[in-house]
Amino acid sequence: MDPPYGIGLETELFSCLKEKGFIGQQTLVVVESHTDNAPLTIVGAKCLDYRVYGGCALSFLRLDVIRCGLS
Repeated sequence: MDPPYGIGLETELFSCLKEKGFIGQQTLVVVESHTDNAPLTIVGAKCLDYRVYGGCALSFLRLDVIRCGLS
């Protein structure tokens, strides 16, 4: 996902994709954000990795099946 920086669309987009069935237990979601807004924290997601490249950061997320009641 590469939403516009700094307006909080990451959480909304993740939730929408999850609700529509596009994110499953094995889906790896990579979210690009500005380093000022990272590392990214989204309820229902587990951050597996976080990398910085200049002024941009990548958060590697997977659905947190325990928090979401999918275990």
